[in-house]
Order: sequence, then C-alpha cells, then structure tokens
Amino acid sequence: MSSDRSYYGYSLSNAWEMMGYIGSPVYDIFMDNIRVPKANLIGGIGNGFKVLKNLIAFSKLGLSASYVGNMERAYELAVKYAEEKIHRDKAISKFPTIQTRIADIAAKCEASKYLVYHLAEMSDDISKRDAVLAQSALVKAYVSDTSVDVCHSALAVMGAYGPAKEYEVERCMRDAAQSTQIEGVVDMQRIIFGRWKLFSE
Repeated sequence: MSSDRSYYGYSLSNAWEMMGYIGSPVYDIFMDNIRVPKANLIGGIGNGFKVLKNLIAFSKLGLSASYVGNMERAYELAVKYAEEKIHRDKAISKFPTIQTRIADIAAKCEASKYLVYHLAEMSDDISKRDAVLAQSALVKAYVSDTSVDVCHSALAVMGAYGPAKEYEVERCMRDAAQSTQIEGVVDMQRIIFGRWKLFSE
C-alpha cells in the first residue's frame, strides 16, 4: 500500500490558523473525482464509512487522553501558583476558596482519567465495537467539556495573571476551548451515544 497522497483529484488547503492545538495542523481536504489504486482500498468498495467510524472512535480515545493531559497540566499550574502566590503575608493556598477550587479541579481530572481508562479497556474487545463507538462519543463529549471547566477554574485560581502568556495556563485554556469542536462537536457526540443507548441496546 502506498502512502502517496498525490492522487488525481486529491488536494489540501493551506493550514488553518487556529486558536489552540497549534502543533496539530488542520486542513480542508478536497476530493474531486479522486482516483485511488485498488491496493489502497480498505474494507472494500462501499464500506468506507464503516471504516471511517471505527477509525474516528479510536481517534476520539486518543484525543480524550490528550484532553486529560491538558487539564492535568492546568491543575499542576494552578497548584504551583497557589503555593507560591503570597497575599497578605501568606500563600493563597491557605484560603478556603482556593482549596475548594483546587479540590473541584482534582475531582474532574480524576473522573475524566478513569473514563478514558475504561474506554481504552473496552476498545481491546472487538466484540464490543458498537458499544465502543457510542462510548467514545460520550467520553469525548464529557472530557472535552470538563477540560474547559478545569482550565477555566485554573485560570481563576491565578486571577489577573491567568490570561498572561507567561503563565502557560492560557494556552491550556485555548487548547481546551478548541477540544469541544474538533473530531465532532460535543452536542453531536451526545446524540450518538443517546441514540445508541435508547435504540440499539
């Protein structure tokens, strides 16, 4: 199988300028009467959408894991800032409002991590393919939304310094905001899971 992408009818746009995930370029793909060698067909003619759904399910797993990593980085930054920032002669980590916010961040990080672990375990069982397709949509929706909440809370811990590029959490926030839109918007992911749960089990 060739990895060459210079087939007749296939072309890419210039990379989009994105607010987050700048290390992962996004393009428009154009296919105009594309011609693909038989050796490069996967699953046979007419089965492309089925192959795509399976591929995207595993992609959602990988992306959800990256969202967990992003929120855990925001968590680390918030804790470090709370321990080092002095207000009225004491670290702000001593303030109950900061403690409760940090605890909330911790709970959301842990819940998201275990959802991703569970999905990864499910994905090892090929007999659960339909359940994995649905669960990957649910996990992607929950974890990406939760990463936004976590990063916003981390930003709040850091107050006026949070949006400053110097403190990095603003990058976590930008990446989190984009996560709800890529590999399927979160509303559609909930529809995918809800439809499977209500009509397919």
